[in-house]
Amino acid sequence: MFHTIKWKTYFTIIAFFTIAMVISGSIVYRIIESDLQKQAIQNANLEINFAIKQIEEQFNYLDLAYYTIAFDEDIIRELSKAPEEVNYHRILTMLDKVLFSTNYQVHSIYLKDIRNSVIISTDDSSIVRHKADFWIEGFSEEELKHPGLIHTRDLSTGDAAFVSLAGQMKRNYFEEPVALLSVNILQYSFKEIVVKDKVYPNSIQIISDRHNQVVATSGSDDPAAVMEKIQDVRPGGRVVIDDRSYIVISGESDTNGWKYNKLLLEKEVFSGVYEIRHMLLIVALLFFVVMLIFLYRVLDHLTAPIYLLSAMIRKYRKNSNEKVRFKTERKDEFSFLFQSLDEMVQRIDQLIDEVYKADLYKKETQLRVYRNSINPHFIYNILDSITWTMKFKDYTKVTDVIQDFSTFLHHTLHANKEFMLVSDMSAELVSYCKLESFLKDDLISFHIEFQEEIQQLNVPSFILQPLAENCFKHGFKGRKQGHITIRGDIDGDELSFVVEDDGIGMEERELNALIHYVQQYDINVNKKHFGLASVHHRLKLYYGEKYGVRMTSKPGEGTKIRVNLPLSSAD
Repeated sequence: MFHTIKWKTYFTIIAFFTIAMVISGSIVYRIIESDLQKQAIQNANLEINFAIKQIEEQFNYLDLAYYTIAFDEDIIRELSKAPEEVNYHRILTMLDKVLFSTNYQVHSIYLKDIRNSVIISTDDSSIVRHKADFWIEGFSEEELKHPGLIHTRDLSTGDAAFVSLAGQMKRNYFEEPVALLSVNILQYSFKEIVVKDKVYPNSIQIISDRHNQVVATSGSDDPAAVMEKIQDVRPGGRVVIDDRSYIVISGESDTNGWKYNKLLLEKEVFSGVYEIRHMLLIVALLFFVVMLIFLYRVLDHLTAPIYLLSAMIRKYRKNSNEKVRFKTERKDEFSFLFQSLDEMVQRIDQLIDEVYKADLYKKETQLRVYRNSINPHFIYNILDSITWTMKFKDYTKVTDVIQDFSTFLHHTLHANKEFMLVSDMSAELVSYCKLESFLKDDLISFHIEFQEEIQQLNVPSFILQPLAENCFKHGFKGRKQGHITIRGDIDGDELSFVVEDDGIGMEERELNALIHYVQQYDINVNKKHFGLASVHHRLKLYYGEKYGVRMTSKPGEGTKIRVNLPLSSAD
């Protein structure tokens, strides 16, 4: 059942449509997914660039404030005085002036006189004497040798609440430092940069310094663990945190190496495409069911007349004598097909006998045309030569010629058959060649040799005489003497005949032209080389396209014509 054309077509279309739908759906899904990811990354990059810009602005304020104080000659001059002469209140006033300047948005300034261990703080305008390096503990003198960003503590509370630009103050580059300076901003100020994302509310945002220490975060209770996981993840890559997949987007400040990392929850990024996917699956399923029903009805309508036609043809082949009428009640194109086929079958029945009889008639007619086209001209030449020989009173020669002529006529006229024995063909050739040699004043000799094993085999009549005639007529133009050899033997599973002469031969171009002429010969149009062409086409007619006349020739050496017949057909 499922091997019929209807079901094969049905399943083929279903398979093709399913594959096409899956591929197109996957492509559309991937395009939408890619666009959503690009859009999410683009938006996140804009936010990150803006945040990085804010961070760099904060540090620009630190730089301006720090270097304004570090190179203030009045402060350096005051610190260069004898320890007991230093006016720390004057220094505090200078620091407060910088702090409250509109150009520097910093939280506080700490300065420590190294010689007296006096710390000046703008937090509460205090001047404190103590021995502990409380606000820069943990940092070596080498680390503070050059100004850099560090995390420091609030002197009033002891909390690690500051991000500071800290370093040493010197009278000049080559002298020992006279003071330690830090300009501070609150770490909490970076928290204001990390705002809650309204589009992706479950995103994670982390600001970290160049040592990957977390400065500010949003959306994670363990930002340090998150930083460790995303350390080797490239921007746009994915990372799994708490069994949830995130897309990692990050940006880095070119000036200080601080980073802003944003992790977008993949489920939120692709929430739209998930909804579209569910909708597409439902629509595709409904469409698929409708298509199955519709396709089955269409194929059933289209293949019904084909099944009917197939049944009628099987009936016609089973019993060709029974008249089968190809009729249908349909009014579409199949109606014309059935009507045309019905007329064709009736016509075929009528033509079968006509074609068979016409083919036999054609063979018989062609054979008679071959005989009638060659014999009259040849007979006239023989009789004319006999007349001239009798005038010279060579009666012995005349007697022999008449005897050969009688033998030739006996084989060609009285034995008017489509096939003949090789022995009869040999006798016919001997008499014919004697007559042709007589016409050439016996200057052209011949030799005929057929194997004994083939003497009683049947071959088509009149296949070697035209070839011998071709040798006598065309092979010795311009030459008085020559020799013709005719052989017949068994070659494998074929019967082989060869007719060759040692005449003038032909150039390759002339030989190819003759072969083409013989192969394309039309009895109603062409006149030359009729005998050669007749043998070629009769052999193809009897035995198929494989057989016919094969010719080879070389100038000055002669021409060889080979005829092969299937040995099985000669029994």
